[in-house]
Amino acid sequence: MWTGERLQFTGETGYGQPIRVGGDTDGLGAKPSDLLPISLAACTAYDVVEILRKQRQRLVGLEAVVRSEQELDPPWTFRAIHITWIVRGEVDERKAARAVELAESKYCAVAATIKDVVSLSHSIELLGPEDVARDDPASGAFVRAGLGHWKDRWTPAPSVRCSPTDLC
Repeated sequence: MWTGERLQFTGETGYGQPIRVGGDTDGLGAKPSDLLPISLAACTAYDVVEILRKQRQRLVGLEAVVRSEQELDPPWTFRAIHITWIVRGEVDERKAARAVELAESKYCAVAATIKDVVSLSHSIELLGPEDVARDDPASGAFVRAGLGHWKDRWTPAPSVRCSPTDLC
């Protein structure tokens, strides 16, 4: 629904929570096209956390750094989305890789919807407990911003932060 102010809109999640969407760089809310890569990362992260919990891995943090590529001309179609997964804790490398693969290819509705029209890829960085302490001794997590570009156009890429206690 349009708020009546510039290019600002509100929507409602399936849980009944309001969400702000905006087309102004100085306005409130997410840029509509940022919501697609954020949704992909959050959808996949949810399942990665659940899978690693069931495998009794000691996950203390999960971060998705998203790089998206869009066409230069309208409608600025997404061509590729790459997610670098930063897995923190005492997690087996093979189990982390399998969890990401399963989440992206089998369980994530967003990935299933866009995989035939957008090139999806990922990589994994595994950080142990000693790396967690070095990054942020309080929470074991931090958010790193990424950049995405297609040809000569640079656009901000969203970063999603998820901890084992969050529902991402």
